[in-house]
Amino acid sequence: VNDYLTVNLNGDSTKSYVVNQNRSFNTLGFRTKYDQKFSHQFGFAAGFNYSYTTGTDRFTFNNSSGDNLNTNSSYSGFDFGAFIQTGWHPFEWTRIELGLRYDIHKAPSILNQSQAAPRLKWSFFIDEFNSFVLIYDRIFMPTNIENLGAVASLFGNASSPSLPEKDNLYEIDFIRNWLNGFNTKVAGFYKESSPGLDDQTLGSSTIRVNVNINQVRVTGLELAIKIGRAHV
Repeated sequence: VNDYLTVNLNGDSTKSYVVNQNRSFNTLGFRTKYDQKFSHQFGFAAGFNYSYTTGTDRFTFNNSSGDNLNTNSSYSGFDFGAFIQTGWHPFEWTRIELGLRYDIHKAPSILNQSQAAPRLKWSFFIDEFNSFVLIYDRIFMPTNIENLGAVASLFGNASSPSLPEKDNLYEIDFIRNWLNGFNTKVAGFYKESSPGLDDQTLGSSTIRVNVNINQVRVTGLELAIKIGRAHV
């Protein structure tokens, strides 16, 4: 990946600055899942995934006067995740799904980041047309495996590495089946991130730098409509 951008800084109209990031990488990984339904009331699933990334990252920031900052570094890291989940359908009017996931993220300049994340989904089937769903999910969102910490240190105003985002997600859904392949869903959700993660982009290029925000709260309302036809 090679991103190139020419910019003018505020207060310095006499010089044009060139920002260039040249990055190459290889990622190798695999994932597997075992899924077994023992009866109408009970099912079980488990699995894991692993990926390993290596590469080089060259970042330059210079102008026509010869002032420049640059870094050329190699990097490597990995992501590993494993999960187990069960589904229990004790009565026709309800279904409970429980899960637990464990993730490890390793990137340059940071210690191993990990999290055990529970998940609960509780469905209530009012009748054959209407249902409610309650969801709690603990989410782990790793950063890209790259050596952007070295880039940030060049500018002297960033010494803390970007860490994975960790979220608490609460959601309630109302689902209506109108028959003939027409369904609607109204969902309300609240997400609390600590830390949150933002992708800062330089100009109109695709040069991205992950930036942590100490805490982010998001409240939302979603309306979804699905139209389809059954094929025999």
